[in-house]
Amino acid sequence: MSITIISKREGFRRGGMAHPAKPTTYPDDKFTAEQLAAIKAEPMLVVTLAEDEKDTKAAAKAKADAEAKAKATAEAKAKADADAKAAADAKAKADADAKAKK
Repeated sequence: MSITIISKREGFRRGGMAHPAKPTTYPDDKFTAEQLAAIKAEPMLVVTLAEDEKDTKAAAKAKADAEAKAKATAEAKAKADADAKAAADAKAKADADAKAKK
C-alpha cells in the first residue's frame, strides 16, 4: 500500500515533515499510526491511499474499459434503433405506395 499526499500550501508541516504542493507518494511504513491519523485528519493535506501503483493503474484501466464498453453498447443500441426506424419508415412508405397504386 502507498500513501500519496498533496499539500494545499507548499511546505505545510504535519506528521513530522514538510509536505510539498505536488503529489508525493510514500510507502505505507513511512509514518506511524499517530502521524498517519494526523495527516489524514488535516484539511490542508489531500491524502490518497492506494494498494500499490500496479493496483491503482489496473483499477483505472478496468474503469476506463468499462466506460468504453458502456459507450460502445450505447452507440450500438442507438444505431440499431435508428436502423429499425429507417426500416419501419421504408416499409410504411412501400405499403403506402402499393396502396396508392391499387
